[in-house]
Amino acid sequence: KNIHTDDEVARRAGLPRALAQGRYPIAYISERMLAFFGTGWIQGGKLDVTLVKGIFPGDTITVKGIITEKSPEDDALRLVLDVWLENQHGEQATAGVASGLVRPAAE
Repeated sequence: KNIHTDDEVARRAGLPRALAQGRYPIAYISERMLAFFGTGWIQGGKLDVTLVKGIFPGDTITVKGIITEKSPEDDALRLVLDVWLENQHGEQATAGVASGLVRPAAE
């Protein structure tokens, strides 16, 4: 039993109930980056995320991001994004930076 699987253990640790494991919010962000960058995420994606606030079963989370940088890299363009998750109350649950490669369309 631990804070991720048992409400009572989580309460003893000062949490309101069992807490989602950290890999889940990171997976949500990674999934959105794959949808955005496609193979540019697989070939050159980078992700650095900090867990800011707990995510609990039943929370509704939304992945958000904004492009902050563009730089040439080999035959592609690297886009850097600030990324985060928000819960249903508009509270930021994670904060991080993601980047991936965008290649020009074939002519």
